[in-house]
Amino acid sequence: GVLKPGFYNIEINYSPKFKTKLPLIYNDLFPPSRGFRIHQGNTLKDSKGCILVGNMDKPEHLVDSKNILNMLISMIINNNVNTMIIME
Repeated sequence: GVLKPGFYNIEINYSPKFKTKLPLIYNDLFPPSRGFRIHQGNTLKDSKGCILVGNMDKPEHLVDSKNILNMLISMIINNNVNTMIIME
């Protein structure tokens, strides 16, 4: 699926693919089984439809992805975040 603007549930749960706990976003259009994983990566080829986080150092290239992901996970857990909004 394609991530569309709207409200999404967000939770940290185990990803069998990545073998660690990662954020997952989902809603009525994209149930958890078809939701979007947030993980580390540097380029579009690392994504495969997921959401990558990091600092952009040049077009279509991220750096500090692991650190940014860890900060995001801490923020979600420490603030009991369970909803996010995707905007255009």
